[in-house]
Amino acid sequence: MQPDDRALLRDVTRESRDPQGDGTKDLEYRVVLPDGAVRWLLVRGRTSFEGKGKARRPVRSLGIALDVTERKQLEREVLEISGREQRRMSQDLHDGLCQELAGIEFRNSVLVHQLAQDQKAKAEAVRIGELIRDVNRQARLLARGLSPVSLETNGLMSALEELTSNVSKLFNISCRFECPRPVLLADHTVATHLYRIVQEAISNAVKHGQAKFMIVSLSCSGGQLTLRIWNNGAEFPADASAQGGLGLRIMQYRGEMIGATLKISSAIGKGTTIECTFKMN
Repeated sequence: MQPDDRALLRDVTRESRDPQGDGTKDLEYRVVLPDGAVRWLLVRGRTSFEGKGKARRPVRSLGIALDVTERKQLEREVLEISGREQRRMSQDLHDGLCQELAGIEFRNSVLVHQLAQDQKAKAEAVRIGELIRDVNRQARLLARGLSPVSLETNGLMSALEELTSNVSKLFNISCRFECPRPVLLADHTVATHLYRIVQEAISNAVKHGQAKFMIVSLSCSGGQLTLRIWNNGAEFPADASAQGGLGLRIMQYRGEMIGATLKISSAIGKGTTIECTFKMN
């Protein structure tokens, strides 16, 4: 078994045998074959109990294991293709449409000066210039949204700082970014996936958790990057990981694509924390 998945399997197995639980087991984990190949298994099962109350105890477990490696590979390919297309569209918008708009705005500014004697026409030209600048601004924002993390090593920090600031303004909530020491990440693909995980976590917290306060923290120690997203919203459903909402699955897939581990913890009155750890070395 893949070392990183042993704790997950152990915890899920223990929970499925808990006399206070419903006995279900539903998880995906990796196994390493003798030839070194890695396969993904989907395991679903149920534990039967006998007795009641404190005397209730597990007696047997039944389940199935399915090889879902091809499905996992397809999911990764879909995300990779989506990411490439987003970057391509972002580049096309920035280098194509935005530059054309900048050129039109310049020509319009020349026209404004030429119409100095015709105040009515000049006013209309000024208004057209304002519209062009507004469209250019929207196009640049769209391009930035498609490829939010710059190629610089500090790109992730800058992108998360801007994201949390925008969330605070758009949703009128408290959302702040904490990064005590600089975390430099040279791999643009990894940085983008981490950014999208934060983006999805914030979206879920606002839409489903009704959160009013969020903290996104980024740190690195001993070659391990840790990204945490905490919110004070509604408790995360206990069976959400098993049910696998689309947002949660996307976060998990993104984590798997870069070799990161994603954990979710939630408790009444303590909010929800999503922690993503990634080995940088």
